Amino acid sequence: MILFIIGDIFLISLSVYLAFLLRFDGKIPSQYFGGTLQGMIVLAVIFCLSIFYYYRLYAFSWTYVSTQELISLVKAITISFLFLGAALFILRDRLIFQGFPRSTLFISYFLVFLFCGGVRFAKRVYLQLIQGIKKEERERTLIVGAGDAGEQILRSILISKDSSYLPVGFVDDNPMKQGEVIHGFKVLGKIDDLPQVVKNQGVEELIIALPSAGSRAIKRAVEAGRKSGLKKIKVVPSMAEIINGEVSIGNIREVEVEDLLGREPVLLDTKSIENFIRDKVILITGAAGSIGSELSRQVSKFHPSLLLILDQDETGIFNISEELADKFPK
Repeated sequence: MILFIIGDIFLISLSVYLAFLLRFDGKIPSQYFGGTLQGMIVLAVIFCLSIFYYYRLYAFSWTYVSTQELISLVKAITISFLFLGAALFILRDRLIFQGFPRSTLFISYFLVFLFCGGVRFAKRVYLQLIQGIKKEERERTLIVGAGDAGEQILRSILISKDSSYLPVGFVDDNPMKQGEVIHGFKVLGKIDDLPQVVKNQGVEELIIALPSAGSRAIKRAVEAGRKSGLKKIKVVPSMAEIINGEVSIGNIREVEVEDLLGREPVLLDTKSIENFIRDKVILITGAAGSIGSELSRQVSKFHPSLLLILDQDETGIFNISEELADKFPK
């Protein structure tokens, strides 16, 4: 947090200074050094840091930064410069702000967004560049399932510098997802297209990300993978396994017999579940992920006395807690 605050102070100050340089073609008139430039820098830093803090732009995970932080940054900078513009308008009769060049406001706005946004996304870009350098050391991997679980696995691969996987794309039976691009990777076809996709993309490994699907879908994907000549096929744990605590949410593992025989959807005994959860304190770890957040929603329906949600992703936790507070106010 301290690192980002210090960085933002420097970058906001630099943005305002560069805005004046650009406005006056590289030579700032001497009258603006008497207080106009310095006054705008001070006001810009005060407004930006305050609004950035309000929008939690100092409470995010640098590794897991997402478009949510980008949207928050746009909102925060816009509000900050609205305040800055209003302050300069009110102070326009003061000596140091007389004849203030208004175009520097707009130039500063874009420079602050460019610099502060660039710093926040720098680590993620760096990790992806490192992965690009190490491509030859990793195995080309295709993900079956372009839903929440597939997206989460792809995101984990992209942010992990030690990952042994090199993603090439997805396959998914949903006709609406054909050709869709997720984090830069395309849905290349359906499960039945696996042999052709594997051949065209040089796929070496398959990850089946269908945690809520039945054994029939898993079996189809495994058979299509074997038919394609793939020896390495892994699967995301089923919802039942996750709830029973048999494996951790983030783990993928080799396909087992149970995946092919015993993962058909079952009718839940909601009465027993309610008896187990009602009036108890429930803790859900990994609650900001796609599976943990869905567990949080389902558990909330059965009236626990208190639901505790835990995750290292502060933005994700904030989002799911706001959603739960809205849907389950009691």
